[in-house]
Amino acid sequence: MLVAYYQRESADAARGDWPRVERIVAEAKLASQDNEWMQQSLAELEKYAHRKQREQFAKEARYSARAMSKRMVSADEMDLSYSLDLESEKAAYLRRKTENGKTM
Repeated sequence: MLVAYYQRESADAARGDWPRVERIVAEAKLASQDNEWMQQSLAELEKYAHRKQREQFAKEARYSARAMSKRMVSADEMDLSYSLDLESEKAAYLRRKTENGKTM
């Protein structure tokens, strides 16, 4: 998945190249403009970038990239809309979370 690639790249750039991080996150947002869940996930990641919280940013970016690359997909997920209410009704392993390690 392209967004997962961008997240891994941004995690590497977070070692101190914040302008590059911002460019990569902007590219990821463009690539995922049709997917509300990915947009919300990137918005959460962007908060760490704006605060220049290197460790939190890198950890969240890597976990998100891994989760997006290896996650199981619900049969109804082709619907690109994202609703927290609908997600919380799904089994935990099928939920699309906007930030890893956080409960819904």
